[in-house]
Amino acid sequence: MSTNNSEGKLRQFIFRSFFLIYLIFELNHAALSFQTISEIDVNTSLLNSVKPDTIIIDVRNPIYYECGHIPKSINIFKNFIPKRLKKIIKNKKTPLIFYCSNRFCPDSEISAERAAKAGYVNILILKEGYTGWKNSGFLIEKGLTADYDTTVILKITPGELEKKTSDFYIVDLIGKPVETGKIQGAVIIPEDVFFEKFKIIPLEKNIVLYHISGEFSEIAAKFLISRKYNPKKIFFLEGGIQNWKNCKKKVVFQ
Repeated sequence: MSTNNSEGKLRQFIFRSFFLIYLIFELNHAALSFQTISEIDVNTSLLNSVKPDTIIIDVRNPIYYECGHIPKSINIFKNFIPKRLKKIIKNKKTPLIFYCSNRFCPDSEISAERAAKAGYVNILILKEGYTGWKNSGFLIEKGLTADYDTTVILKITPGELEKKTSDFYIVDLIGKPVETGKIQGAVIIPEDVFFEKFKIIPLEKNIVLYHISGEFSEIAAKFLISRKYNPKKIFFLEGGIQNWKNCKKKVVFQ
């Protein structure tokens, strides 16, 4: 009996020790993040915070960056932080300002925390993001995609697509067929890698793009048009995969 009690106490001691170590680690990390990362607002703080060596980092999808971004900012998509950040910015004391779409977007905070874990010590977050910057009337820079801001993208309903699925090269921009399902025969090019992989889409085909809903599909379509794809052959699925499923159309989970 005494042996069992001794073993039980030993297990409790080991568990409590590991838990204490974990707790200390988490508290230290939280303290590091608190000391390293600060928020700034768009109206005055950003302009006052930009030193000559400051690097402004747009962590949005490259396609959004092409549509418009803060001047002199560089695009490092959140998925590539800290890996690509380390390759581009060697000095861990370099002032960094992260931003994403708007104040409701968590990606700038997530990216900043990853940078802090990687050892960067001078980090700011532009909490209003690109939308706040643009709405404040500051200048923006645009890529090729922005030339097609007024282009009306053709849309196709689930019923129309179902009747002639074989006539289209269908692209799934979600990339999670096991979770969301996908349209039978659709080629998966997730939005995270669409900028790098779009060239696999044949120029001569009729193309249908779809996402969860419709917003990113339209932006991706404008991006393709900016890359010389025929605007008369590019469609986005109205309402995305959600609408497709709401209309009781078949999906495959694989």
